[in-house]
Amino acid sequence: MELSELKPGDKVLMTNGNTETICEVEKIDRYGRIKVKGHEYLFNKYGLQVKKEKYNLCDIRPITEQEIEQLKEKWKRQYAINKAFSMCHNVREKDLTYESAIKIITILSGKRKLKEETNGNNNFQLPEKETGKGKPEEPAAEQREDQRTV
Repeated sequence: MELSELKPGDKVLMTNGNTETICEVEKIDRYGRIKVKGHEYLFNKYGLQVKKEKYNLCDIRPITEQEIEQLKEKWKRQYAINKAFSMCHNVREKDLTYESAIKIITILSGKRKLKEETNGNNNFQLPEKETGKGKPEEPAAEQREDQRTV
């Protein structure tokens, strides 16, 4: 469908930077300018915003029902990801069990990576970078204490 074929009640996708909104055409004036419901912007016959404001550069394009369903699915996935991310910030260390921590690590790092780190069993081991392998060992606490008294 072309913008010239639009009529009131048709669905369009309004893009404003990174924001996408599904809107409905409210009216089309005799000059071909398009007004969408719920917004004050007017769009020309090419889908570009008339009287562009400095920070609001919008455009529109016709959208099909299939594209609407794909966008809704995309928004649903993004909402779930954002919700999970924000919930991770609210977890307190004392409320987290070992089993829960392993499940979270499995989900976030991928099952294959966790299996390599745990050597196939349920005992989690830190990767070499975090365990300090290859670094010189620190002297025992007794040796350090002796060095202070000398």
